[in-house]
Formats: sequence, C-alpha cells, structure tokens
Amino acid sequence: MWGSQIAIYRVLLRFTIYRVFRETQDPGTSFFGGLQYGYGAADTPSRPGSFVKSSLGITGRDRIRRRGNPYYPYLLEPRRPVLRKRTYLPVTALPVRLDGEIAGWVWWNDKDTAGYCEALPAQEGEHGHFGAIRWYESMARRVAEGMKPSAAVADIRANGADPAPGWQGEAGAIDADAQPLRLPYREFLRRIGSTGAYRGPLNDDVVFQLAGPQYVRAVPADAPVSFVAYEHDGTIVGWLWWNDALGASWFVPSYVEPLARYADGITVLYSPAWVVEMKAYFDEGMPPGQAIGRLMSLPPKKGHVVPSQTPLIAPSLAHLRMLAGGDAYESARAALGTVAAVEQRRRNARKAAYLRKHPGEA
Repeated sequence: MWGSQIAIYRVLLRFTIYRVFRETQDPGTSFFGGLQYGYGAADTPSRPGSFVKSSLGITGRDRIRRRGNPYYPYLLEPRRPVLRKRTYLPVTALPVRLDGEIAGWVWWNDKDTAGYCEALPAQEGEHGHFGAIRWYESMARRVAEGMKPSAAVADIRANGADPAPGWQGEAGAIDADAQPLRLPYREFLRRIGSTGAYRGPLNDDVVFQLAGPQYVRAVPADAPVSFVAYEHDGTIVGWLWWNDALGASWFVPSYVEPLARYADGITVLYSPAWVVEMKAYFDEGMPPGQAIGRLMSLPPKKGHVVPSQTPLIAPSLAHLRMLAGGDAYESARAALGTVAAVEQRRRNARKAAYLRKHPGEA
C-alpha cells in the first residue's frame, strides 16, 4: 500500500517540477502566463527559452494557447454614429411621393442625430407597397459614415435610396420643388400629416367646461397676464395665467413637451388638473390670482402640482402662447393643411380625368 502511494507522490512531484520549469522558461505558455499575455503571449519579444523553440522551427503562432483574454481589434475603433428613430425636439419634414401620391413623410433633427420615415396608413389600392424602412436604412448608413441627417436626406434626394430586396417595397422620391416643413414634434405627422395620416378627430379646439359661471378664459389682445408654471412629475407641462381686473384665468400648455400630451403621445392637453378647484374658488368669490395662489399650497394631484413661485407677467396672452410653442404648432398645422388641400385637389383632378376617359364608370 505504501509503495503505491509513494509512486503517486513521485508522479505529482515530477508534474509539479515540470510545470515550474515551463513557467520559468516560457511564461506565455503557462496558464497564468496566458492570463497575463492573452492570445498573443507567444508572439511577445524574446523571453528565456524562446531561442530554443525558434531553432526547432516552432514559431510563436504555433505555440498560442487558447487561454486568457481574447483580443478584438474592433473594440479599439471609434464608435460610429447611430441614427435614432425618435426625438422629442422639433423636426424638419419632407413629403415622399409614390405613384403620384404622398406615401409618407421623412423627418430629421441634426442636433439629436435622429431621423425616420413615417408612412401613411396604407389603404386598399393606395401606396401599399411603399417601403418607408428603406429611407431609414439609407439614412442610417450615411450617418454612420459621418453625414448629418439633413445631409443624408439631401444625398438620398439627389441620388436615390440604397438598393434593397424587393420585399422591402419601393422607396418613392421627394419632388424637386418640395419645401421642408418645420414641425414642433415628430408625432405631428401621425396626428395630421397629409391625406389622412391621422384618421381620428382633431380635438385641439375642444374644451370641456363645467356647468355654471366661472372665470373668463379669454382676454383682449393687449391685456397683460400674470402666469406661473405647473408641473407633472417634476416637468413643466404648462402655465396658468390670470388677469384679476378682467376676472379671467385659464392655462397654456407646453406644445413641445411630451408630458403635456395625453396617453397617445399626440393630443395636446386641453384642460389643467384643477378645473373643479378653480370653479369652487370662483363660487367663493376669490379673484383668480388668489385662487391660483391657493393652488400652490395644495398637495400634488395625480402627479400635477403648482410649485410655490413668484408670478411673472407677459405683455399679452398671445406672447405667452408664443413662448409655449403655440405659434410653431399652429404654423405647422396650417402648413400641413395646405399640403393636404393641394394633395386633395390633385386626387380630384386625376379622378375627373379618369372618369372623362371612362364615362361608363361614373
């Protein structure tokens, strides 16, 4: 029994001596040397014992051990720009036509390195083969090569979209005389767009009012108004304004703030969170300035709060709306409405021309 144990000890001792010898002669081929030198350990400058292996024709590459940390050269390359598909900043947009009709809108924002193509809802027999993804992929490749999104769109507009498989659809083109539109946010295209990009009703002008008398919600054009900001989850989503002399008070939403929209991300807030409270303060005979001062002492209401602050004064309600982005919103809405009207006239003209050639289908 003792003889077998001694034999085992001898084998272990010989193995230990061999490993120690290898460690001292060529640390790059050992386990711990592999962790130190990585995959290229055997290719390091001459170490003790390297000349022996070189004389035997054993090159460093042949002696690489698959141990240690791998070396990936691409990790040392600078990060390439990536085109984002969304932004909460204002965007610039151009209509993309396919078969003579607007099939989508390509938009971009250089500051946010963002851009995409919003396709209109495909109708039966209406640009159902439009490939909006081709615009994004063509823009993304150019942005990765160092172009800004605006320059990428200009290049695609001049040279066409990148080739793509047929299942991705047709890219269409932008008319040479098309003028870019400035929009307060990208969802504006889904909401209004052209030829029915947003199929639901437009509720911007719809305001639900409680029954009974309350503070007036309009003032003359030259009447100054005091205002304070109100927040939702720590973000300013609008401003409450008032004029004590006229007994008027209402609010102006922040048109460019995503939290100032409803759950669909598109519809702008049309009433503040304290309509019931303001109605109660009016019934008590409070001036609107005192009523809003009372709101500052209330606890948050579903995340909405009017923080304690010093009121500011705007020379007019129109000036306050301009600061909130209302002018940009209305300008974009009017511009898109003009595009929609022109597009509808084109459709009517094509339909009339077709019926003249085919009177039996009228």
